Amino acid sequence: MIKLILILSFCLSMTSCGSKPTARTITQVAPQATPSEQVASGKTVGNVKNDMFEACINPDGSVTLKFNEQLCQRFADTMTMPCRIGQGYKYGVEGLKATCKDLILGNFGNDVHPMLVMLTTDGRVALLNLIDAIATGDMQCSGPLHGLENVVAIKEVTDEDGTIVVAVMPNGIEEMVNENRENVGYFTLGTFEMHLTDDWNISMNDEVVGYHRYGTYYQDLSKVADGPGEGVREYIADIDGSLLRIVIHEYNREKRSQYRVTFYADDDFPLEQGKPLKMTRTPYTKLAD
Repeated sequence: MIKLILILSFCLSMTSCGSKPTARTITQVAPQATPSEQVASGKTVGNVKNDMFEACINPDGSVTLKFNEQLCQRFADTMTMPCRIGQGYKYGVEGLKATCKDLILGNFGNDVHPMLVMLTTDGRVALLNLIDAIATGDMQCSGPLHGLENVVAIKEVTDEDGTIVVAVMPNGIEEMVNENRENVGYFTLGTFEMHLTDDWNISMNDEVVGYHRYGTYYQDLSKVADGPGEGVREYIADIDGSLLRIVIHEYNREKRSQYRVTFYADDDFPLEQGKPLKMTRTPYTKLAD
């Protein structure tokens, strides 16, 4: 009951709860928009005195976050995850690639799933998963999202499915800002671990061989297959400037999902390239201290 109350209380504090992650294009046409390079310096979303987090655009276009440690710790306890942020500290968002000119605090999906959505002066959109940031202390954002370019504005829109965040294009068409909810999580095989987050970050580590790689990824929508008892997703990852293709096959075995992951890399990789690997996904929200 306490967990339910805390989650419901948090939902009420978010103006964009209740959205659904169904990918779609918003067909309504807004008035013609004109690109603007002006940075909304000082714009703040959230209030660290009453909310779990507060985000602000600085005069140089960077973005900083403050967290209410007490509220974050209470929320982390309800979600069975660690809290790795401190009270009174300012955390800089990393990986934005350009100066930020606008930001929105939105909730993605039907559960508590807050994302910081940032628009840069070069017309790109980036996401930061705030729950993942609390759990890991990592402020690395998605960087420019694949497929969203020349964006002139971001805003919240309410439709029949709830409240969503959209990117306004120069012609006035509004495109839904999507995150990855399909294959996020920890994939492990022996000492090797791959972590895919819903704000499009990827990390791969193998402590035994000393392999540590980090980057961003996007889904190749031209290579999606769904069939009875099986689904296939393909992702393209940029790991330190090198490309890695990740093919994830999901099998439904007695109502339990099993995964086989195939990697195709253009540089060094700790496992045999192109070799099918049987891996088990573990929930990324339950991290080890």
